[in-house]
Parts: sequence; structure tokens; C-alpha cells
Amino acid sequence: MKLEAARRATSGMALVARGLRVAYAQPLFEHLDVAVARGDRIAVVGPNGAGKSTLLSVLAGRRAPDAGSVKLMPGMTTAYFSQDAADELPRGCSAVEAVLDGATIVPEEARSLLGRLGLGGDAGDKPVEAFSGGERRRIMLARLMARSADLLFLDEPTNDLDIASREALETVLAAYGGAMIVVSHDRYLLRRLAERVIWLRDGRSTTIENGYERFEALQREHRSEQPEPAVTAKLPSPAILEREERLARERRARELAACEREVARLDEERARLEREFTDPAIYEDRALVQRLERDLQAARDAVEAAYERWEAMS
Repeated sequence: MKLEAARRATSGMALVARGLRVAYAQPLFEHLDVAVARGDRIAVVGPNGAGKSTLLSVLAGRRAPDAGSVKLMPGMTTAYFSQDAADELPRGCSAVEAVLDGATIVPEEARSLLGRLGLGGDAGDKPVEAFSGGERRRIMLARLMARSADLLFLDEPTNDLDIASREALETVLAAYGGAMIVVSHDRYLLRRLAERVIWLRDGRSTTIENGYERFEALQREHRSEQPEPAVTAKLPSPAILEREERLARERRARELAACEREVARLDEERARLEREFTDPAIYEDRALVQRLERDLQAARDAVEAAYERWEAMS
């Protein structure tokens, strides 16, 4: 099961929102800026009623903010998965037909997607009305995977999924090359996917870099300032320990890959500067030569430091 972006993840922006505000009796959020680069993975978290799904709906263009603007970059294609996704299935068609609607795959692939989500065999030929609410959400997830999109909006995508289906979906999303904004209470999903967190609470918003684990660390610091009654600690099960270790391995692999990309980028910059010194014309401008010498030395120092980081991580 694989989820493809309509185009390969590249540099540049996918979506830019400025000065967003939504309020009912009190503001859910205000003065909120969101910049989503292509390939970004952003989690929206906070207590119930903080406005997470509302923010996702605003960013997806499904509702207008009370103030502010949202701009989707030209050529970007999006897909939206809501908590009410089951109600959006077309009536009177089979599960396979629902997956194929607007998709870029063939029927055999649609059946394979449904099978990986626990709806294999003859279930693909049943009408969508015959499925339970949780099963219809799985059909909607299969529809999402069958469409090419550059930016995904996901609202509680793992609700009502069994463990096998949840892990299959997590694996698909982890390998996805486009951008995504995810609202979820599934900490395992967020620890595996999120590179940035938007934290909504009490009408305020905070953007936290360096992944979901950094957000968890900040939460622990916040709770330590407000002592709670002691509770008896429970030892995690072997399955949870194994999953935690797998998440840690995957996180280290992502960090190492990012470091390798940084080494390659810096090395390319160093090589570019060295090529400039092969042009005899530059030596007519002494100031230019001095600037290039400084830039080249800085580039060499940056490459050396990046290599040391890479060696340490390896």
C-alpha cells in the first residue's frame, strides 16, 4: 500500500496562512500564521474544543476564518480526510467503486488497498451502506490513498482502525513525499510523522519545531510546574516497548538522512565557490576575490562541521 504525491516533493511553499482568527464566545485562535513548505509534516494538537479541526478546515478552505487569509500555491492538489468522512461516501456504489471514484489506480489496486485495511475478499463488492461507521472510514482512507495529492489534510485518520490497519496507514504516511497537516490524539502516529507541532490551547497558539517529542518534553515541563497527585506507574507491555524502539530507530534514520542531505548541499556550495576561482576575470576585482576567499573558507568550515555531525550520528 503506497500513497503517491502528484509531484515529487520539492522546495518551495505549498500553503501560506496569515493572521488567522476564529472565535465563538471566545477566540479559538487568533493572529495565527502558518507556512507549509512542500514535504512538511505538521501536527495540530491541543485539548478537546481547542479548535484543532476548525483550524484544519480553515487551512483546507472548507470554512472561512473570521480574520486572516489562506493561500494555496498554484498547481497544488489537496485531499481532505475528516472525522465525518464516512458520511461523504457516494451512495449506491460498492466499496471498490467508491475507492476508484476520482482515483489514479486500477480495480485490482483498489481491492488491495481495501484488503490491507481489513476489507478484503467479497467485501469490496458490498454497497457502502452495508458497512459500519468504522468500516466506512476505512473505505474513505483507501479513497485518499488512491488519489494523487501534494498536500493532505488529515483529521483523526486512525480512529476506529485496528492495530494492523493503523500500522499499515502509519507506514504509508511515513513514506509519503508530499506535505501533510494532521490532527490526531494518536501519539505514536504523531511521533512517527510530525516534524513541527502547532499547539492550540486557551485561545493561544504555539509553533514548536523539532518534532512531536519536543512538544512532549515541553508538556512535561509544563506539568512539572503544576504538581499532580501521585499515581502508580505501570510497566509498558513488550509490544509497546518494541514499538517505541522501532519509532526511535526510524527517527534516527530520518535524522541521519537529513544530515546527509545537509552535507551534500554544503559540499555543492563549496564546489561552486571553487569553480568561481577558475574564472580569470574575477582577479581583476580584488574586493570580489577577497569576498570569495572568505565565503570559500566559511563553506569549507561548514562542510567539515557537517561531516563531523554525520560521523557522530553514523
